[in-house]
Amino acid sequence: MKNEKDYYVILHIPPTASASEIKEAYRLLISALHPDKFQNNSKRANLANKIVTDINEAFDVLKDTQKREEYDLLRRSARETDVSGVEERVRTECERKYSQDIAKLKQEYSQRLNSEVERVRADMEAEIQSRVMSASQPLRETIMILRDEIISLRQRNPNESHPYSSSDRTTHMHPDSNEFSMTEFMRVIHAFLKGGKS
Repeated sequence: MKNEKDYYVILHIPPTASASEIKEAYRLLISALHPDKFQNNSKRANLANKIVTDINEAFDVLKDTQKREEYDLLRRSARETDVSGVEERVRTECERKYSQDIAKLKQEYSQRLNSEVERVRADMEAEIQSRVMSASQPLRETIMILRDEIISLRQRNPNESHPYSSSDRTTHMHPDSNEFSMTEFMRVIHAFLKGGKS
């Protein structure tokens, strides 16, 4: 009965109204809205005539016990259908909103997780680099000290041989300098670590 007339509303009575209450409501409405009372105003007369038509239709159904029972059954069914439709729309809207919220939460969680993973990775890389530098620092210092000592020894005794020196000294010497090339230095370091001459 969606969009159909509600006879109880038309007669301004509750669905539980008795037969006498239906008659009384009908009599009062007809008396107040009879078209003869609006003969001097055609617009009001036409409106009153439409309202009275609905009132007569409602009264014709509700005054008859069988018609009223059939009407009540249809009315109740229609109202239940309307309620069911509303419930379904509400449920659908809630499910849609829930799905949107879940998707948004998943996206936010994924972004936060990726950000946290990147932060942890950066921290670990920084820690590893720091430890490598820390662990290699003594070796680096030892190598530099050894290099400085070899250079100093060669500066003091340029014509004498010394431990771990290269047999082909002139090949790696810089012209007019007591210093030697990185290649020769690495050979010296290699020989030093092996415990013998290069």
